[in-house]
Amino acid sequence: MQDSWQLLRNNNKQLALCLLFAPRTDRQLLADIFCFANELENAIQIPSEIILAAIRLQWWHDTIANMVTKAEVPLMNALKDHIKAERIIQDDLLALVALWQRRIDDSGVSTTYCFASCWELAARVTCGSDFVEIAGRIAHKTIENGAQMPGVSSNDLATLRRTGSKTRWLYLAGCLTTRRLETKKDSEDPLLIWRLLFWRFGLGAN
Repeated sequence: MQDSWQLLRNNNKQLALCLLFAPRTDRQLLADIFCFANELENAIQIPSEIILAAIRLQWWHDTIANMVTKAEVPLMNALKDHIKAERIIQDDLLALVALWQRRIDDSGVSTTYCFASCWELAARVTCGSDFVEIAGRIAHKTIENGAQMPGVSSNDLATLRRTGSKTRWLYLAGCLTTRRLETKKDSEDPLLIWRLLFWRFGLGAN
């Protein structure tokens, strides 16, 4: 994978490691989608004034909308390549930008809601539309432990595991979320990669 995975790892090590278990053809797309969400969040968090955040988000919108012009930002060019390859739809990325734009004026649009929408999109384009709701539940519990949303059930995990390689990254993310809620730990896990490998091969998995 290219730099997107490393950037994602710096922001969310657990999710980045889960993506390593996705099919090779999906890994870069997933890393780019989640990095895109992080860039949209940075557009809001980094500027000191709302108007600057709005300008940053509008840049992402306009650059995605303009498929002809090559951008100087590698992530943007990667996203355009995914659109051209028909792995993702241009309007889906514009809809994500619109969510973050709403955050500026609408306090009802939370960080969790925005990132959960990103997870749902990632699940839809790599796992299939049947797994969007499960992805939303995993995302809410991953991002916000106290989210008022049903948790990840054993049936969810069983369904993801049975489906095989295309849902494996989501299955492992669900396992990690369930374990964190049960142990109430949010700190660095020195055995993280080993837990993922055990779950990958059905050892000690839910």
